[in-house]
Amino acid sequence: MISGATVASANGKIRLATGSGALILEDASGASRRDDVYDASPTRGVIRTDNADIELAVNDLIIHDNDPDETAQIRAGGGKDIVFLPTVGRSVGLGGAAGGFQLDDSEIAALETSGRIRFGAPNKRVGEVRIDTADFSAVGGLELFSNASIGDTGAANPSAPNQLQAGTLRLDAGTGVGDGSNPLNTAVTSIDAQTTGGGIFIDEIDAVQLGNTAPVTTGSGGGAIEITAGGTMTLAQAVTTTGGGLISLTTTAGNLQVDHAVTAGGSVVLTGDTGITHTAAGDVTSGGTITATTTTGDIAMADGTVYSAGGDVILTAANDVKLGRVETGTDNTIRVTATGGAISDNTAGEGAGNENLVCCNIILTAANGIGGPGEAADIDVTAGNIETATGSGGVYLAETDTLQCRESTVPPPPVLPPPGPGTPGPDTTVPDPTGPDVTGPDVLVSEPPRSEGIPDKATEPEKIPNDTIVLQVLLYSRNQRFQARVDTRYFR
Repeated sequence: MISGATVASANGKIRLATGSGALILEDASGASRRDDVYDASPTRGVIRTDNADIELAVNDLIIHDNDPDETAQIRAGGGKDIVFLPTVGRSVGLGGAAGGFQLDDSEIAALETSGRIRFGAPNKRVGEVRIDTADFSAVGGLELFSNASIGDTGAANPSAPNQLQAGTLRLDAGTGVGDGSNPLNTAVTSIDAQTTGGGIFIDEIDAVQLGNTAPVTTGSGGGAIEITAGGTMTLAQAVTTTGGGLISLTTTAGNLQVDHAVTAGGSVVLTGDTGITHTAAGDVTSGGTITATTTTGDIAMADGTVYSAGGDVILTAANDVKLGRVETGTDNTIRVTATGGAISDNTAGEGAGNENLVCCNIILTAANGIGGPGEAADIDVTAGNIETATGSGGVYLAETDTLQCRESTVPPPPVLPPPGPGTPGPDTTVPDPTGPDVTGPDVLVSEPPRSEGIPDKATEPEKIPNDTIVLQVLLYSRNQRFQARVDTRYFR
């Protein structure tokens, strides 16, 4: 116990250890509670450094008779840290939550530093951490190292979330941060969050930066990451899961700014209230599906941004969709919808290897056109089947190759009876398309003779009409089905 005394250091670290006991700071007059009569004489126990850390290896901290209007009782100057190291595995309660090591609101207010307040360490972790409206906003940052879970007590009153307030926040948990039915509620500027088991479930009240010094990840445990922000969410570090771990990033106001990679073992769901914007480093990789949706605004991929999915990809923007590269596995579908705008190519490269869309089945819907005239503006695709629909504007596609899909989305033709007497058999001069395609797509129908006045694409590319479109066409000859690429850009 420190009673009515000051433990001070100018530049040296202060370390106090009480073994299994508590550290008590109290008024020398013996007052034991904040609501007792307070002796205004400077006789409170004080721990202070001018430019050094304070490390307290104690199993509890009890600050008696603290007056938040007066000088803090534990102060680390020079932007240094205040570190609490209870016994490994000891539970921690912050704010109104119970725990073996407990700091209530008045005790939190007695801590002063422009650096960080830390509970536990990577090699000396506390146990379960529970939070109830704990306010660390007056300090530089908060770090929690737990070998169990970190969460709040909001399940008892879900209509009044219990927020953890801080500047920067680092959460390092053994078995998860929040849960799907009761996420950790925060009011912070940035979040670093890692788990080795379980998921990460956070609801942030305002704008937030994900990743300050390290990626946001559930490691090898395969847990999900679901983070919602009430303002702009900026990915300043990678966000990753393994196994079947879902990643869901949502803004209910503001933009979703993807500046670093999102990599999920499971599916990825991106939702931006006023838009989703990527830099070239903001790739999205999913072992399952990718779904990106905006309430207002655009989906804007940069030149160099790649969406790569093991399942379908669905992009739905309230306005425009600006494409980088989107690719999926065989027999999956890419569906792009620009509800109130256009679908455009946002890349500089053209031709094979620089496709915007690579998939067996592609469905494009836009209010104001798909691609634009000329090689630099058209949408480069490799596909097995393409469907397009526009309210106005043209459709400009350039196909670099045709995928051989195991299952076509086009219904097969009706089975016809074998040819009878007087009925000609199949044309045996037409190549059999059922064999493997080892040299690229088979074009089974030659281009019709060029009519007078129809421009030659090699010599007159500027005269391509505005209703340019490349279509996938299935041709049938009795019981045989043939696939051909027919370029209709030369027909008005």
